[in-house]
Amino acid sequence: MVKPPLPFEGKYDDVERFIGDCFTYFEVFAAYFQVPSSRVVFAATHLEGAAKDWWVHAHQDFWANHSDDPNEPRFRFPSWSEFTALLAQNFHNPASEELHEKRMFDLRMGKGSTIAYFQELEMEAKKANRRGETDARGLMVKAVRLGVPDSYTNAIANSGQHIPVIYNDWKRRVCIMYEERQKKWVFDQAIGGRNPQKSGTTATSLPKTGGATSSMPAKPAGGSSAPKASGRDSAGRWTTHPGQGLPMSIDAQKLRDEGRCFRCKEKGHLSKDCPKKKEFRDIRSVQATELAVTTKVEEVKETAT
Repeated sequence: MVKPPLPFEGKYDDVERFIGDCFTYFEVFAAYFQVPSSRVVFAATHLEGAAKDWWVHAHQDFWANHSDDPNEPRFRFPSWSEFTALLAQNFHNPASEELHEKRMFDLRMGKGSTIAYFQELEMEAKKANRRGETDARGLMVKAVRLGVPDSYTNAIANSGQHIPVIYNDWKRRVCIMYEERQKKWVFDQAIGGRNPQKSGTTATSLPKTGGATSSMPAKPAGGSSAPKASGRDSAGRWTTHPGQGLPMSIDAQKLRDEGRCFRCKEKGHLSKDCPKKKEFRDIRSVQATELAVTTKVEEVKETAT
């Protein structure tokens, strides 16, 4: 059920609200307001404070009393349009209108929505009594061109066609552009989060810091000198331990704790001062010595024969 309008106390920024509420009430209960004067009577009963005092003095001007009228003076109610015009004329504040007009031109859309911007703009225009100036040279169009971002006005000017003229055209065009940009932003976000950046097929992936990877270890090249499990490397040289990553046969920690030499396993000296150090010769020098001895023996045999 529609409630009766709230009383009007004479505030300049409440005139439109009061008239709008009364008009809505008249539309809902139209059967009770068939007589035009009944609307004025209903609205007059909802005036309070300064507005009521004004009506007490203003309604005296509607007495019909002519000198040549044979009938007694009688009261003539104004029409609804006359009543609302008088109400708006007597309860307006020029200083406040200038303030709201300044707010119209200072209002900026920024990154907000177009609906919120135009609602606030129209509210300030109504309070400034400028809502009707919607033509090409009106203040509403001027306020829109100053309030929307430059990207909107530049895009409209660069399009070269369908340039808005009146306020409603500007409002419709800006709202459409805002909706298209919002859809594009959502689409870009969805596509950007769905398709990660592609990497080359031959590029090697770097290991992750602080985590293990599931990739297989690289195989050694054919000419690599990595030691084999047999104790020899690819060149046939003996190695200290059988393979990479396996523990050495010498328990270095145990020998260090007991004070023994790493080479001869005896106490009393370090491995660098080991007297048997010369016995551990490189395998290549041993092979060369054995080859030289064998060659001399063969020469002696040939000489003897």
